[in-house]
Amino acid sequence: MKIKKYLAILVPAVALTFTACEEALEPNPETILEMEQIVANPSYAEGFLMKAYKGLNTGYNMTSDFCSSDLITNNNNSNTKAIVNGGWAADNNPMSTWNASFECISYLNTFIGEMESVEWSWESEMQDTLFARKLRGEAYALRAWYNFKLFKRHAGVGTSGTTLGLPILDHYVDHTSEDYQIPRATLDDYVAFMLKDVNQAIKDLPLVYKDGDYPIVDGVDMDTVFTNNEKIYYDRVMGARNTNRINGMAAKALKSYILLYAASPAFNSTKYTMQMAAEAAADAMNSYGGLANLSAADITFYKNNSLSENIWYSSLSTNQNGWESENFPPSLYGKGRANPTQNFVDAFPMIDGTPIGESAAFMATTPYANRDPRLSAYVIYNGSTFKGNTIDMADAQNTDARDNNTYSTKTSYYIKKIMNENVDLTPGAGSKGTRFKSYIRYTEVLLNFAEAANAAGGADAAIGGFTAREVINAIRSRAGITSNDYVDGLGDITDVIRNERRIELCFEEHRFFDIRRWKLTNVISETAQGIDVAADGTTYTPIDVEPRAFGSKPIYGPIPLDETLRYDIEQNKGW
Repeated sequence: MKIKKYLAILVPAVALTFTACEEALEPNPETILEMEQIVANPSYAEGFLMKAYKGLNTGYNMTSDFCSSDLITNNNNSNTKAIVNGGWAADNNPMSTWNASFECISYLNTFIGEMESVEWSWESEMQDTLFARKLRGEAYALRAWYNFKLFKRHAGVGTSGTTLGLPILDHYVDHTSEDYQIPRATLDDYVAFMLKDVNQAIKDLPLVYKDGDYPIVDGVDMDTVFTNNEKIYYDRVMGARNTNRINGMAAKALKSYILLYAASPAFNSTKYTMQMAAEAAADAMNSYGGLANLSAADITFYKNNSLSENIWYSSLSTNQNGWESENFPPSLYGKGRANPTQNFVDAFPMIDGTPIGESAAFMATTPYANRDPRLSAYVIYNGSTFKGNTIDMADAQNTDARDNNTYSTKTSYYIKKIMNENVDLTPGAGSKGTRFKSYIRYTEVLLNFAEAANAAGGADAAIGGFTAREVINAIRSRAGITSNDYVDGLGDITDVIRNERRIELCFEEHRFFDIRRWKLTNVISETAQGIDVAADGTTYTPIDVEPRAFGSKPIYGPIPLDETLRYDIEQNKGW
């Protein structure tokens, strides 16, 4: 059966999926629709787009964080254990998204190729035009999203010595032919392809989905021109009901990411620069209120999806306790899987913004006192109050003490960030809660700007009305840092910017990719440490917990081995 011609329709209609060619797997003929029938029904046609949405994670995947020196897992069966001990290989890569991302891109290409033939609304020509525009924008934005996921994990310097992107799939590819044997594009061509998609999305999509947010066309406010019916149509297509779908602000943020990565040391594009990345981020910031809308609540963005911090996020999942079951301390009936490291905890400055190694106020006997407030918001340490309980790790007999049992921490730390403290895991009397995943946050845009602007012109170079120093100080002030003196006293603030990314974006699948694109091989190979808490509760001794035996490999991830066996696609150097 030709995939290009026939499609198996599953219930519900949006769950469209390709079928195999083998005769043994032929679906029931009654469940097959030809493409002509698909495009005749907008619900079926939109199913291709919905399949790409379905490919988005709705939970935080900490696999890459477990491979950095910020986080380890107490699960000895985790696939990351072999990776950090030197077992990362082209056929053993838990961070790969190759198949999943290209599958979603295939659905999107089918949608883009056929959507012009679909009548999206019979009620109104205006509504039909708006649907076509918005859905097209979503498709291009999502295609850029999935290509960027591939870029982070698989782009790099090939065996030829040339910096390469990935194969560019801009149309439906029939796997029964040799059309799929597409060579890897150059880095600049791949970046250009992603930027073309994201720029189209920015043109098509509203900045955010909001009812009553009618456009201004040729200087005329459509609020004064639209009839009541036209307002209903506009809100139906571009309004708040679409909140969890990708929007124009997310596309602008993604553009800043694409340019930032391309200009980073690991890729070092000469065509796409840090200046361009800073300008893209500044454009997004100016579209979203600049620095005026930062609030202290934003540091716990994961607890409130209504915050402006959450640019694009998943739909709410109710009656959930999976994250908490995996990560609460064992005294609260959790498995304590994610253990922050001492390396990470040491990154948090004192409350006045001074690094602990440079502060006379830091006391080794009370190491968590007077620290950056984000430390207590993100990490459970000895003496922390969590869900009304004091977590005691000084007594070796305590359930939560380091290495006390299967589910106790390896580092003397548990993760607090992203946990819903309303969840109760008490056997027989527990309760579940609501959760969501933020795909892109406003702070990411701010940090993208700070890094790019600083690299392009220095800490005080004004780009788009902002400076890197100003942005970093705003982020730190929001977090509760009481003084800007430390940052203001520095000439080069590169290390501060990188440290802020480490803290602000912790456990959100960024750190491992950041240290790779910065080519920080010394940090990549840094042994993960914990802390031994003596029985007196005042003696803290750093301990080595887990090695990071990466060597030079982790700068660029591998092309999957099975892909290189299918055809002559160039592998990255060293794999």
